Amino acid sequence: MNNPPTVNGLPYLGIYKNIKKDILGYSLHLANTHGGLVRYKQFGKYGYQVSEPEYVKQVLQTNAKNYKKPAFDVSRLDQVFKGGLIGVDGDEWTRQRRIIQPQFARKALMGLIPTMISLSEDLAKKWEGKIGQTINVFEEMGEVLFSIITQTMLGISIGETQKDIAKACNTVNEESRNFNLLARLAGKHFPNLPNPANKTSDDAVSLLHSTVSSIISERKNSEPKNDLLQMLMDAKDEESGEGYNDLELRNQIITLMLAGYETSANALTWLWGLLDQYQQHQNDLVDELKHALGGRAAAEDDLKNLKLMKAAIEEGMRLYPSVHTFPRESVNNDIIGGFDILGGSRINIQPYITHRNPDYWPKPEVFNPHRFLGDQSKKIHKYAYIPFGGGPRLCIGYHFAIIEMSILMSVLLPRFELKLNGYTPIAAAHTTLTELNGMPMKLEARK
Repeated sequence: MNNPPTVNGLPYLGIYKNIKKDILGYSLHLANTHGGLVRYKQFGKYGYQVSEPEYVKQVLQTNAKNYKKPAFDVSRLDQVFKGGLIGVDGDEWTRQRRIIQPQFARKALMGLIPTMISLSEDLAKKWEGKIGQTINVFEEMGEVLFSIITQTMLGISIGETQKDIAKACNTVNEESRNFNLLARLAGKHFPNLPNPANKTSDDAVSLLHSTVSSIISERKNSEPKNDLLQMLMDAKDEESGEGYNDLELRNQIITLMLAGYETSANALTWLWGLLDQYQQHQNDLVDELKHALGGRAAAEDDLKNLKLMKAAIEEGMRLYPSVHTFPRESVNNDIIGGFDILGGSRINIQPYITHRNPDYWPKPEVFNPHRFLGDQSKKIHKYAYIPFGGGPRLCIGYHFAIIEMSILMSVLLPRFELKLNGYTPIAAAHTTLTELNGMPMKLEARK
């Protein structure tokens, strides 16, 4: 066999301790030392780190059928995402994707913009009362983006139901950050035994299931609304004419909520920090907003003129992709870049690493939105930039995320400036790529 460069590490554990200590730094070290395809051992089994764009393309697109999405297995997310678009594969995924795809086309989302603007304005009013304070940027972004996703998706206004859903989502996300393997294994193999370590999260999942099911049931007996839930209820598979059943609908809604708001909150949190570190780009962004909007929020027709805004969001996600690593599992043997890949192996695709490849990104650690403008953007390899994945499983929420982030920043950035005041951001690689302390920044009125 022609194996890729291989790192064996410790007996049995392999590279586990290195990954546990610093997955981002160690994975970047592997790529810089051994190249875009590295074989590694972990817990007695070989896996592969794939970061070279052409190799990523083979896994995600060219031979995508050979690389399935592995089961979540013992993580909390198996209960939440199972049966939804993220948690299925093969023909079932294809059917579900066909049904949901038209609802997330850019044009279909335009009717949701007024709600996004309204909730962004609410946050601006709240911030006016916090001038001079140090805020937790991730919490602020998470709160408004969760309101946006629940109101545009479920038609739920701020109230107890929304608060309950938010608390449950935060509980599940928090457990994914502080994953207790022993507790989850015990819960999986001995489900009837009392398990205090899992109870809070189990209750959160139950609440999500019951609350969203109740909302769906009530909606069936009420007037139609202009939101994503209604769009998904009305959606039909073009081939079979069938739509989602109640369980599938519930799972899709929960999947979209959990996978949607935290990833966008992380992206904007990093963007605020980067803009303070690169003042000239921030000034240019403010100028673009003033010129294009003249002090008002961006509407549908304005989005196409906010080129630098979109580029800044994209560049922020290049440096700090919310999903820093996502796995695949090879079904059969394959050959990538002349190297043998064994069937049944774990394949790690790592946007954080791919986005720092100096062969594709000159000065990769520098924040430079102009990479995504004009002729420079045309030179970007499609699989050198994968914050939303790629191939058939490209994230369904791509357009929604870009629109909501552009709207929110168009409201806040002309009025406010956030200052790090000497704080150095720290990347923490949990399920998503978060700032360790939520990005504490001083809120100031823009002069």
